Amino acid sequence: MKINVYCRLTIPVPDFQSAGQYLMHHVHNSGTKPWRNSGPRRDSVFIPSDNTESQLNESVPAFVEFFLRVQLHSHTTPHELAYVKPLDYGMGDFESDRVRLMKVLDNNRFPHMIIPITDMVSVCHLVQINKPQNGHTSY
Repeated sequence: MKINVYCRLTIPVPDFQSAGQYLMHHVHNSGTKPWRNSGPRRDSVFIPSDNTESQLNESVPAFVEFFLRVQLHSHTTPHELAYVKPLDYGMGDFESDRVRLMKVLDNNRFPHMIIPITDMVSVCHLVQINKPQNGHTSY
């Protein structure tokens, strides 16, 4: 068995302004290391969820911890996986077809999980709104 661990993934995303064109979005996790002369980088994505409100289109925000490529045998196709931490979320205050504003909390409500990288619905951008309190951070 061969296992590779990665901290970055490039995702082609259709460009809504140019039909047939794609933009490349990069998802990173730098662990505890600084990212470009600032703090550590820990990107987030939307992942599928069965028990969510329709407002989130059956997806929840999650932090990406790392990516894995697992190949069980040399003659088989490798499995590309992501180790993610789903985040607790609140109701959205503002929503359009491309922007959603909601409160997200980094707590222990949901356990870490391993998913196929193809299950990542899209990249999402979280902005920290307060400093960690009791081990929890609001975005």
